[in-house]
Amino acid sequence: MSDLILWKNFKGGDPNAFASIYHAYVHDLYHYGSRLTPDKKLVEDAIQDLFIELWKKRSGLGDTNSIKFYLLKCLRRKLVKMISFVDSVELRDDYHFEFVDSAEEVIVADQSREDRLKQLYDCLSFLTKRQREAVYLKYYHDLSMEEISVMMSLSLKGTYNLLSKSIVALRKRIAQSGIRRINKAG
Repeated sequence: MSDLILWKNFKGGDPNAFASIYHAYVHDLYHYGSRLTPDKKLVEDAIQDLFIELWKKRSGLGDTNSIKFYLLKCLRRKLVKMISFVDSVELRDDYHFEFVDSAEEVIVADQSREDRLKQLYDCLSFLTKRQREAVYLKYYHDLSMEEISVMMSLSLKGTYNLLSKSIVALRKRIAQSGIRRINKAG
């Protein structure tokens, strides 16, 4: 079922569509939120509030052909408000954004592959927080450049520039560290 149809069913009050959306995206939301703030409880509360608000306001919501993008954007906005309210820190200037693999991805059988991954993450740590977030949204969540620009409150040109500079900096750092290509075989 396409996102557009699933979303329309949800907006029409179908509890099964709502449950499908929740189960399909709750883990992605949690992982993304956890990268924006280290406060896991705050992330859980924000996700819960998000889904409660969605259900209550479903009939007035607009259409979307990318539920994942819509939810990630809503969660980011909600966390910015919650963090600003709690400690007057704006998310966009001072937030915690780290690359951490999910539990399934952490298990690496080959020690040399594990070492190369560590080197890669070390290289990623040299990027700015905004660069890491843009790379994460593009390559971990496969969002379009337009979606990333909206998520991060950047112009489309600014988004292209940010990702381009991120990739150039990452390539340079990788070349300096001598990381060999990481592939599935190890």
